[in-house]
Amino acid sequence: MTTFINFARAHGVDIAPGKLYASEKVKRCPTEAHPRSKNSAYFWDGQRSWVFAWDGEARVQWFNDPNAKPWTEAGKAAWRAKRDAARKAEE
Repeated sequence: MTTFINFARAHGVDIAPGKLYASEKVKRCPTEAHPRSKNSAYFWDGQRSWVFAWDGEARVQWFNDPNAKPWTEAGKAAWRAKRDAARKAEE
């Protein structure tokens, strides 16, 4: 968990350690550059994760935890498809 938080901060995403818990949902949080805004997002399911900062690199940064099953390209595509299906269901 600490390693993921350090990874997030290296990409400008400020995740409060007390608010990080495993979930299947994308969470919003501030960036280091804009601490009062929620202009970044992250996903952490307890093993695999990614971060995204709109005011930074503006692209998903996939985290590869050496102690977890790594993301594969097929796994990333499956995650995106699941997210897109959930968005369509909400509409």
